[in-house]
Amino acid sequence: MESKDIFEAYESPYARQREAVRAEDRSTLVTKTYLNLSGAVFAFAVLEALIFMIVGPAPILELISTNVRVAGIVMLGICMGGPWLGTKLLGENPSRGRQYGLLCYYVAMYAIIMTPLLALALAALGLQVIVQAACITAALFVALSSVVFMTRANFSGMRSFLWFASVAALILIVASFIFPSLVLGIWFSGAMVVLAGAYILYDTSKLMREARVGDDVLCAVEIFASLMMLFYYVLRILMALNRR
Repeated sequence: MESKDIFEAYESPYARQREAVRAEDRSTLVTKTYLNLSGAVFAFAVLEALIFMIVGPAPILELISTNVRVAGIVMLGICMGGPWLGTKLLGENPSRGRQYGLLCYYVAMYAIIMTPLLALALAALGLQVIVQAACITAALFVALSSVVFMTRANFSGMRSFLWFASVAALILIVASFIFPSLVLGIWFSGAMVVLAGAYILYDTSKLMREARVGDDVLCAVEIFASLMMLFYYVLRILMALNRR
């Protein structure tokens, strides 16, 4: 859904600290990162619940069905321009408050991106399929994160692959809007799950090796974006399988 590297968008106020982060500081950094991530996931769930309690899936689907092309272009614009706008709003040497503002921005952005798919899932298959997707996503996330924590492997070398794969995926998504006959089915969703998993490995490795004291919010933003991409395409796969 997007290619992101927030740390390179600005000069971190901690980037000049070249000395190695102490083990206790690294542990604190990791703990704070996952607390921020948990808060973002909880806020996302609450926001989506409020949307469907107030509006409901039917009006959302009706709005989209009557403006399919416009809705598609808007969603594509959010996916492409949302992360870029967030980076611009963050600016250089951001305060901690602005970093939390970026995290809230990402929560709202992904709530908008996910709402149409969640509405379709609720209307067609019910809440059960969303719960299943959430459980599978959580299991995959824990497994992938554990690989990094237990092996201490360095996945920073995946950066070029992630960039090219993200660009290729974006080209296919844009092409699917231009050429309606190009249907991005279950195999594309499977490939995007692999890409999201690779992003989680990369982001977690960066947290363990490159992040400095005070970077916990930005680490949470990057991991949250990867987690949402994983959830999005896991849900798409489950919906496709349930239609068969």
